Amino acid sequence: AIAKGIGLPSADLSANLYFLRSGVNKDTNWDVVLGVSAPLLSGGSVDSKIRDAISKKTQAELTLARVKRQSESDIRRLYAAVQYDRDQLALLAKVTQLSEQTYRIQLQDSNAGLISNIEVLTALTNFQESGRAFDRTFYTALLDVAKLETAAEKRPYRRE
Repeated sequence: AIAKGIGLPSADLSANLYFLRSGVNKDTNWDVVLGVSAPLLSGGSVDSKIRDAISKKTQAELTLARVKRQSESDIRRLYAAVQYDRDQLALLAKVTQLSEQTYRIQLQDSNAGLISNIEVLTALTNFQESGRAFDRTFYTALLDVAKLETAAEKRPYRRE
């Protein structure tokens, strides 16, 4: 709509008020200038400017559509990652609990002389490794939630 106004005539009006003038115009303290412009012989350049403006508008619309599609895809991907992290946390919590129980049983059996210290140390190592895996997954899940909230523009701490 704006680009279509390029081929229309235009008028400019300006006025000046002078408090002190010297020379030939010292008796007048104001003037007005009216300028009129009509693009009579510039039809081709006007048409090309209109086509260029339409092309730029179409390009901007296509870029906006692409960015929206990419954003939606990113949000879907991040949501799937958060769901996966949640499932992994549930499984790792069970694994950590079971490995702790195994360690405690192994420790009791070692105190009773039924198994060697190496088996107790192996159970302890498994328990610690499962705890570390849970912690890593927990913090990965927090990071993925933050990324999802940022992508979905749900910022937990907004400045007002």
